Amino acid sequence: MSAAVVDATAPAVQAGPGGGEILRTSGLRRAFGETVALADCSFDVRLGEIHALVGENGSGKSTLIKILSGILPPDGGTLAWDGAPARFGSPREAQHAGIATVFQETLVLDQLTVRDNVVLGLDPLVRRRISAAEERRLTRTALDRLGLDLDGETPLARLSLAERQSVTIARALLRPWRLLILDEATSALDIGARDRLFDALRRFAAEGRAVLLISHRMDEIETLADRATVLQSGRSVATLAAAESSTERLLALMSTREEAMAVEGDLKVEASRSLGPAVLTLTGVAVQPGAAPSDLAVRAGEIVGLAGLEGHGQVAFLECAVGLSRPAAGTVATADGPVASFAGAARQGVIYLPRDRKT
Repeated sequence: MSAAVVDATAPAVQAGPGGGEILRTSGLRRAFGETVALADCSFDVRLGEIHALVGENGSGKSTLIKILSGILPPDGGTLAWDGAPARFGSPREAQHAGIATVFQETLVLDQLTVRDNVVLGLDPLVRRRISAAEERRLTRTALDRLGLDLDGETPLARLSLAERQSVTIARALLRPWRLLILDEATSALDIGARDRLFDALRRFAAEGRAVLLISHRMDEIETLADRATVLQSGRSVATLAAAESSTERLLALMSTREEAMAVEGDLKVEASRSLGPAVLTLTGVAVQPGAAPSDLAVRAGEIVGLAGLEGHGQVAFLECAVGLSRPAAGTVATADGPVASFAGAARQGVIYLPRDRKT
């Protein structure tokens, strides 16, 4: 068996919040042609803490994570790992150093089993060094660390999107790591899977590991983070302790004054604009028996947002709206009449793009 997986899930050296510094960046920069994705990023991550990284789309978060994970080299600035200068030339180098990264994209092979996906990359493709029995043990250990009650021999295609994303996180845990980076990894999780992951992250921090969490969900930041670093237009503008990281303050730091004024101006234009008739109407729709009925009218000339935590019925509500499923109660109609089927909705001008971008 490869020595790289022997102690992959064993607790790290004990250290609480405010423990030894494991990662520090100073003035990191990265450009793509004339586009400057990262202009000046300086922050540190300590063992025993959950550190949040927040910023608007385009603020440089993904570029920073790719640099830390060895996918991209920086154009300038310095990176220190465990007190020594470092430069990761590949993802494998970052993994060997002790950095495990889970990206937002659910990177799995649906035709293989849970076990095959969890141990993917631990062995060469031809000369196998890990026995099937050891693979089963490693898989069970990684799944248990996340509180996942999954059968390792189940084909991944049978799992939900949240379960498939949980498998990618379990895979990351099978290598010795001191810093776990979650790049929007919670966006595909349902409420139960997210809560189990949060419990696991707190345990990891208590064991003396470090977690770098990237999320747009401010409630997650307030619930989990010991500290938060804010990126704005490719620059790190502040690192705040948990007591200072209110949603209002983080949002204010994420947005520039000019952006706030532009948004205010757009809202004034929006308020003065008249809207057209309803093009899609849901009346008294309940997605399952006993659920509270909901009404929704989407009018010409407007964008309507449907919000809620994962697993609270948004997908089922949309599937009723486009005729993919029938509501337990209520009616769905366009200006051309009732929506009776998915094909009928399409003929009536309703187009549906589902959340799973791969399929």
